[in-house]
Amino acid sequence: MAFDVALCVLVAGLALRLLTTRDLFEAVILFVSFGLALALVWVRIGAVDVALAEVALGAGVTGALLVNARRRLEQKAPEWLEAAHYRPAAAVLPALCGAFAGVAGLVALTAPRAVQPLAPRILERVPDAAATNPVTAVLLDFRAYDTLLEIGVLVAGITAVWALERGRPAVPPAATAEDEPVLAELVRWIVPLTVMTAIYLTWLGAYEPGGAFQAGALLAGAGVLMLASGFLRPYAPHSPVLRTVVAAGLFVFAAAALATVFAEGALLRYPAAGGYVWVLAIEAVLTVSIAAILAEFFVDVPSAPQQASGEQR
Repeated sequence: MAFDVALCVLVAGLALRLLTTRDLFEAVILFVSFGLALALVWVRIGAVDVALAEVALGAGVTGALLVNARRRLEQKAPEWLEAAHYRPAAAVLPALCGAFAGVAGLVALTAPRAVQPLAPRILERVPDAAATNPVTAVLLDFRAYDTLLEIGVLVAGITAVWALERGRPAVPPAATAEDEPVLAELVRWIVPLTVMTAIYLTWLGAYEPGGAFQAGALLAGAGVLMLASGFLRPYAPHSPVLRTVVAAGLFVFAAAALATVFAEGALLRYPAAGGYVWVLAIEAVLTVSIAAILAEFFVDVPSAPQQASGEQR
């Protein structure tokens, strides 16, 4: 009980400081710390799948994207960072977030108790699903069309980034063990471990916490580490290999949807005999595609435009 209270105070304190700080670098560090603390909250309430996603996406990949974005702002348009310190919204935002949290809490406390919870109904249907893990069963069986659209959103997002791309920033030269011995050892140990964990989460996701999004985020984290350190050179945005990998998840998922319509008469209703194989195949391709998309967001996020001297803001 004492740990839970301390965790709640920590999360609230990080959130308040994150919304009120005027230093963007501090805000990024607080954002990552908030994501890690929030992952502990999800673990404490038994939502391990969500905790894995929060650590990999909320704290890991998104934190790297924010650090990268701030670095590019500092290089291309340092006056944006200075102007960001004095935005009036910084004082109003915490109050609005607090009001929203209060209204949400009031709604939760006054909600009618006669409403049947959704969890028991899902658990009743899990034996009939292709995956025995309730979260995976929901994502890839009960509402698989929703997950299909989520993959479509990711592909649309990276396509928009490619369309807005104003030229890649300078990529660090390929690092060597002689140049960066500590970094070389870190990459040598962390990247293989991360890749193996991603493979394990993909395979495990059908019947335990895990799955394509968590595994793809971990795999993307390994890619971001190698890209940021210069041990991996990024593909060009127009590379056929890169675009094939990015689109493969959406293509395979859509092809599976069409195949099940013809085979079973319903969208993404997997055959009873081989449902697990269908889910595992889709998850495996999605893992690689999600990893490629997230890593591309890190590499290809558009830089801030360089203003001409004397230009009015």
